[in-house]
Amino acid sequence: MWGMHASIIRLIFMGVEFLVLQIMYRLLPLRKFGEESVLGKVVIITGAGTGLGKYVAHEMVKRGAKVVMGTFASTLTKRYSKIDILINNAGISLNSSHLTKTVDGFEEHMGVNHLGHFLLTNLLLPQLRRSESARVVMVSSTMMMYANLNLDDFMGRKGRGRGVLNVMPYSNSKMAMALFSKELANREKERIKCYACCPGIVKGTRIFEKYAGSVVEKFVNLVAISIPMGANTILYCALGHKTASKSGQFFRFEERFSSGEALLKDDYVKAVWNLSASLVECEESSKPDRGNV
Repeated sequence: MWGMHASIIRLIFMGVEFLVLQIMYRLLPLRKFGEESVLGKVVIITGAGTGLGKYVAHEMVKRGAKVVMGTFASTLTKRYSKIDILINNAGISLNSSHLTKTVDGFEEHMGVNHLGHFLLTNLLLPQLRRSESARVVMVSSTMMMYANLNLDDFMGRKGRGRGVLNVMPYSNSKMAMALFSKELANREKERIKCYACCPGIVKGTRIFEKYAGSVVEKFVNLVAISIPMGANTILYCALGHKTASKSGQFFRFEERFSSGEALLKDDYVKAVWNLSASLVECEESSKPDRGNV
């Protein structure tokens, strides 16, 4: 059983740190960075119909990539023998005071934000491994620092509380995504480069729609950055020359999120991987890197 991943004092520090960086980033012009070419490459993006995903898809198309909105893995594996970039962007935040479930019986945030991407990624590993420069990007969140993951109650069914403004399930799912990214990087080594990232608080996405009219919406309107600015960190992880040698790291505002990485303990990383694999009954996930395939 795990408790909070950070002390109260550390949470306060990380919250202040994030707010300062968010405001500073908002005041700066959109950064440019050296990129790897994606001309002719296959890029899969989940949640590409709106917000950040839609913008990232548009930017990839402008660069000459063949962009595919995330769909059933069986369709993707039949259509593409090789996949170059996978961006796990789709996500929900429900602001619900009670437990909601997916059709598979998973807590909804954990099912949509983490387990769905866990399964999709593992099913696409053969295609990703055929690329000479494959990358996987997990769109996580700084909110993962408020996570209270519990292996004995991964879905939060035992009523341990949903946190302030009901954010605990969302935070737990984003923590699970970050842990997944780190372990995938550990397993794939240089074969597939993996990154977690936080785009910041971004205005114009649907992630805050369940908080309409609340203090959260007012706060978002006050400090939020634009979709292009939020998407820049995703693009930095997916395309950046500098990030090519930084697989397994967590990025925020195009910089390494070191204080967040410190929460991704090795025992959590492996335990969440194994539990996730068991929940989605994914055989591929049990095969760590043993060299070239």
